[in-house]
Amino acid sequence: MTEIIDKQFAQINSEECRNTSGLNDKGLPCAVVRDLLPLYHDRVVSEETADLIEAHLEGCEDCRAELNSIRSDEQIEANLMEKENSSFKDLRDGVGMIRRKGTVRGLLIALAALACCLGLLIFL
Repeated sequence: MTEIIDKQFAQINSEECRNTSGLNDKGLPCAVVRDLLPLYHDRVVSEETADLIEAHLEGCEDCRAELNSIRSDEQIEANLMEKENSSFKDLRDGVGMIRRKGTVRGLLIALAALACCLGLLIFL
């Protein structure tokens, strides 16, 4: 009975590598590789792990597609961050302009008040 189960399990594993959780010829399950892909992409895995992942990627199109997806997501995120930084810079520049205008306006009001006080002193 266990021999039948072992044969069926081996058959399932060899068929599922192209899908989600099977083993390829290097013995790494796709599910494990997919869990490690973000770390592999960020270059924080050991050299041994990187070698195993690269060997798996050579024979597994689905995992390569997943890695490409991570790379494209990172590019999209970088573009969004750039746009957010640009918007923040525009806002900061606008606030700075308002502050400068406010300072000039305040100085003009102070000078007008001083002129009024001097004018009152002269007429009295």
